[in-house]
Amino acid sequence: AFVAAYFQWLALRDERRSAAEDAVESRFFRLVESLQNAVNVTRVGEYEGKQAMRKVLETAIKLGKQKRTTLGKGTAVSDEKRRADINRWFMDFYHGEYDEGGNEKRYRAGDLLGHLFRLTYHIVKYVDEAEAADEDDKLFYIRILRAHLSNPELVLLMYNALAEYGYPTMYKLIEQHDLLQNIDPLSLPDMDDAVLFPKLREKVAAYKAKLAQQQPTS
Repeated sequence: AFVAAYFQWLALRDERRSAAEDAVESRFFRLVESLQNAVNVTRVGEYEGKQAMRKVLETAIKLGKQKRTTLGKGTAVSDEKRRADINRWFMDFYHGEYDEGGNEKRYRAGDLLGHLFRLTYHIVKYVDEAEAADEDDKLFYIRILRAHLSNPELVLLMYNALAEYGYPTMYKLIEQHDLLQNIDPLSLPDMDDAVLFPKLREKVAAYKAKLAQQQPTS
């Protein structure tokens, strides 16, 4: 009777574990679907969805070229100074610009992006804290999330994580789960910005070496 009860308990435990794992997976994919829907309805002028995100990034980079003081200075800039420079620029971009009459001169990027950043953060946080998912499952979920994020979304996510609304909580989760693994360093206004994420340092170094080899010799 004891042995029978023990095996019954094992079967019940496995059944509950399986149900918990299924619940995590189901909720994760619903969250990713919500993120994708939020991106699809994002509009900037005549652009929408992924193309709208590209236009938002173009606006951010254009503003960065006007506002930032550390662009192109490489390792001569400390990490603290670089992040402070990024924060000033990105917060300016996030809050927009208005004239004396309160008319919008440059749109508030935060109105377009804030909910996308928050939703992405909560998806990663949900995966990170999911007790019913093992490490292999979590890695799979993060890979799925990365696959849904276009390069402009990754770049914007990276800078948001370095600015005051995302640092240090969002920054730590992104770095821990290597969410920026697929980012293209060449698309950044300054490739050295990516070095603020330790897991991107080797990738940036490889890109720099490749570019150096392509430079014509005198």
